[in-house]
Amino acid sequence: MTLLDPRSLKHRPVVLLPYTEHDGIYDATHTDCQYISLGWAQYDPRQLSVKTLRHTGNRWSRQSEEIPLHRCLDAALLIATTVANVKDAKCIELEAGTLERQEEAKKLRIETNGDPDRTEFERRLAEPVLLARLRKLEDTLIALRSAGRV
Repeated sequence: MTLLDPRSLKHRPVVLLPYTEHDGIYDATHTDCQYISLGWAQYDPRQLSVKTLRHTGNRWSRQSEEIPLHRCLDAALLIATTVANVKDAKCIELEAGTLERQEEAKKLRIETNGDPDRTEFERRLAEPVLLARLRKLEDTLIALRSAGRV
């Protein structure tokens, strides 16, 4: 697959990660996500954001997502908390202070449509590619803390 240059889009990449070879469970011939970009937001050029840059084969997709960095980190926190606590749980609890201005613990119901749906949800959260990414995130965060950066 030939990667197209997304630098003409309104989101202005600063760090552009070619992503077709790395898209989780999708191989390079079955992904539409060509890049992940850390750059200046389309909605506010003074804000950094993360954006998945998807291409349909004919044009850049409007389904590409631009996410402010704090939301990306909040999503990572939610994923990690869910993976850590989902087994046989009826809800996931975010400790007080997990999110900005969250003074109390927050319980989030696990909403699935019966046992098969629940089993599939738990299976997806235990996929090796997801767990490997979480381990790498953990390693990176530990290194940041050890270096006094966070």
